[in-house]
Amino acid sequence: MAELPDFDTLKWLAENDPAKLAKLQETLTEEIINSSQNNRAQLRSLHHHYKEQMKRCTNPYHRCVMSMALMRGKLFTMAAAINSPEEFQAQKASVTPIDRKLQ
Repeated sequence: MAELPDFDTLKWLAENDPAKLAKLQETLTEEIINSSQNNRAQLRSLHHHYKEQMKRCTNPYHRCVMSMALMRGKLFTMAAAINSPEEFQAQKASVTPIDRKLQ
C-alpha cells in the first residue's frame, strides 16, 4: 500500500502540485477499496458520489464543508442503524415499474 506523506508534504503538494495530490488521493482510495472484502460496491458508489459532489465545489473551503456534510450524513445513518436497528431495517422503498411501451 502506498504510504501517506507527512502533513508538510501534503500541504506543499496542495499549494504547488494539486494534480499530483489528486493522483495520490485517487491511488490511496483505490487501494483501500480494493483491500475491502465485502463492501467494494458500496465503497465505489460512495467514492463516485463524493467525486460528483466535489465537482460542484468552487474552492478548498467549499470542498471541506461538503466533505464534512457527506461524512456527517453517513455517521447519522450509522447511528440510526446502531441505535434503532428494527426501525432502520423496517424502512422499505416502493418501486414503481416503468412501462417500456410508452418510451
